[in-house]
Amino acid sequence: MPNPAGAPPSCRPVLVVDDEAVLLDLIADVLTDAGYQVSRAIDGAAALDAIATTEFGVVVLDKNLPGERSGLDVLRNIRRRWPLTRVMLLTGYPSKESILQALKDGAFDYLEKPIDNDLLVEQVHRAWQAYALAVEREELFRKYETLFEIVPGIVWFMTEEGVIRRINREGAAMLGYTPGELAGQRYQVLIPPRVDKPAVHWAFKERRTGPRATRGQLVEMVTRAGATKLFEVFSTGAYDRAPQEPGARYWGTLGVGWDVTEHMVLEEQLQQARKMEALGRLAGGVAHDFNNLLAVVINNADFLKQAIPEGSGNYDDLLQIERAAQRGADMVSQLLTFSRKPKNVAGQVDLSDVVRGLQSLLRRVVNESIELTFDLEAEPTRVVAAASQIEQVVLNLAANARDAMPDGGHLTVQTRNVVLDAEFAASHLGVRPGAYVMVAVSDTGHGMSPEVREHLFEPFFTTKSPGKGTGLGLATVYGIVTQCAGHISIYSEADAGTSVKVYLPAHLADEPRTDLEAATLAEPPAGGGEMILVVEDEPMVRRLAKRILERAGYRVLVTEDGEAALAAAEQQPLDLALTDVVMPKIGGTELAVRLRERFPRLGIVYMSGYIGQITTQHPMLEQGAAFVQKPFTAAVLLQAVRRVLDEMRGPT
Repeated sequence: MPNPAGAPPSCRPVLVVDDEAVLLDLIADVLTDAGYQVSRAIDGAAALDAIATTEFGVVVLDKNLPGERSGLDVLRNIRRRWPLTRVMLLTGYPSKESILQALKDGAFDYLEKPIDNDLLVEQVHRAWQAYALAVEREELFRKYETLFEIVPGIVWFMTEEGVIRRINREGAAMLGYTPGELAGQRYQVLIPPRVDKPAVHWAFKERRTGPRATRGQLVEMVTRAGATKLFEVFSTGAYDRAPQEPGARYWGTLGVGWDVTEHMVLEEQLQQARKMEALGRLAGGVAHDFNNLLAVVINNADFLKQAIPEGSGNYDDLLQIERAAQRGADMVSQLLTFSRKPKNVAGQVDLSDVVRGLQSLLRRVVNESIELTFDLEAEPTRVVAAASQIEQVVLNLAANARDAMPDGGHLTVQTRNVVLDAEFAASHLGVRPGAYVMVAVSDTGHGMSPEVREHLFEPFFTTKSPGKGTGLGLATVYGIVTQCAGHISIYSEADAGTSVKVYLPAHLADEPRTDLEAATLAEPPAGGGEMILVVEDEPMVRRLAKRILERAGYRVLVTEDGEAALAAAEQQPLDLALTDVVMPKIGGTELAVRLRERFPRLGIVYMSGYIGQITTQHPMLEQGAAFVQKPFTAAVLLQAVRRVLDEMRGPT
C-alpha cells in the first residue's frame, strides 16, 4: 500500500479508464503533468486487470463503458478490492438518478464531459487527499490494534457521521456481536429507541478533547438479544495533531466504556439499605419521644378517671382519650420493631410449626373468595427468632396479599429449607452465603408497580385509602427480618400477582456453627455438553442462568421471549428448555407444549418468582419437567436440570 503522506509525486498512482482513446490520453497527460503516476485502461476488463494487483489512490472512471463490464460494475469491484480507493466518475449524460446510484455504490464524486482540465486536477487532488487521510487512519488503527484489544471493556472508534469504524472484540462480545458485524453500522444500533438524550449522542460523536470531553457518562446500550446494559463511557475527539493547532484534522470519536450494570444494581440496593437505616433511626427516635408523651396522656387520663363519677360525660371522654392513646402505643411498638429495637426475646423455633399454628387464624384473616393453600417443608425448619415475631411477619404479609385481591384469588404460604450460595449473595446486598429457611407468601392479585416496590417497607407508606391502613405492617416485617439477619425478596408484575419471600438464617442444631459461610454443599452435578435453551425476559436472570449452566459444562442458547425461542429451535437441536413462566407474547407453559411438538424427548425446567403456578396446575411436571423458584441458587438449578435430563434419557 502506498504511503501518500509526504510521498513524492511519482508515488501517487492514478488509474484512468475510458473507451475513447483520445479522451483517455488527454486525461492521462493532464494528470501526469500535475505530478501523478498514471496508468490507463481502455475498457472495463482492462480496468479489472489493473486493479487486480495494484492499489490506486484515485481512479478516474467513465461511467458508460461498453461491453459486459460497465462503469458501475468496475466501481463495485474497486470498492470490494480496495475500499480506500477514491473513484471519480466521468459522465456525458448526467441524471439525478444515475448520479445518486453511483454515489450509493461508493463513488467519491463525478465530473461531466467535456472536462475542464483545471477542474479535473482540482477534483483528483481533493480525492487524493481523502485517500491519503483514509490510509493514515488505517495505519493508525493498525498501530493501536493491540491497545484496542487489551483494554478491558468496550473500545470503539466512530467516524464524524457516527459510523462504527472499529470496535474491540471484548466490547462487541458484551453486546452479542463480532467486531465485523458492527463495523460500518451507525451507533444508533446500540441505543434503545426510547433514548434521545443529547448527552448520550455526544458520547458517540464527541469532538472535544481534554477536560471538556465526555467523562463518566452513563449510557444504556441494547444487546443483540434485546437486553439492556448500562455502560460508563469516556469519549474524546480524535485528531491527527493537537486540535488547537492550525490545520488539525478531526478523524472521529474515540470512546471507552465499562459495563456497570451489576454495579448500579448493587448501588441501588445500597442506597435503599441506607435509606431504610436512616428511616429506622428516625422511627426509633420518634417512638422513644412519643412513648414519653403517651405515658403522660395515659396516666393523667387514669388520674382524672378516678376523680370523676363513672358514667358521666367527662368519664366517657376520658375513655376515648385512653383508647386513642393505647392505639398510639401499639403504633409505637411497631415503629420500635422497624427501628430494630425488639421487645421480644428470640429463641429457637421451627418456622413450619409456627405457620401450622397460624392456619386457622389465617383462614379467618382472608375472605371466603380467596383460596388459601399451605405448602410446608417436611424437614425441620429451625430458625432463631421469637415465635410472636414470625407470626407477625406471616400475618402482615397475608393481610397485604388479601387486600391485593378484593375480588378473590389464590394465596399460598410456603416454607422451604434453602441454601443461598456466593453467587446469590454477590447480587443481593447484605446477604451472607449459607443455609436459610424461607417463608413465602404469594398472591394472584393486581401486583405492584416499580414505584410502589421502591417505598414498600417505609413507615406510613400505604396505597390504601385514608382510614384503611397505617402503613406500618410491612415496615414491621422489614424490621423483624432485619433483626434476625434475614433477607426479603419481592417479585411482582402488574396483574400477575406478588410473591414475598423471607429468608432467615437456619439454626443448624446438628452442626453447631456460628459462621453460616462455612456451610458447604455437595458438588453440583456437571453437564455433558447438552444444549439448553434459556428463555427469560429479564436480562439479569438470563445472564445469571447462562453463566451457571455454562460453568457446569452445558452449551447454552439464550432468548428473551417465546417467539424468539421457537425461532431458535428451528435452527438448533435441543436437550432441555429452561423457561420463565410469565413472559410477554408466549408464556412458558404454552412454549413448552410447542417445543415438545418438535422435540418429544425435550426436558423442561420452569422457573418463576410466584409460588403455585406450576406445582399445582401443570400436568407436564409428571414427566420430564421440573420447577425452580426465583431466586434460585446455582445448586438448585443444576440439580433440577440434571435430574430432568437423566429422566428423559432413561436407563442406560
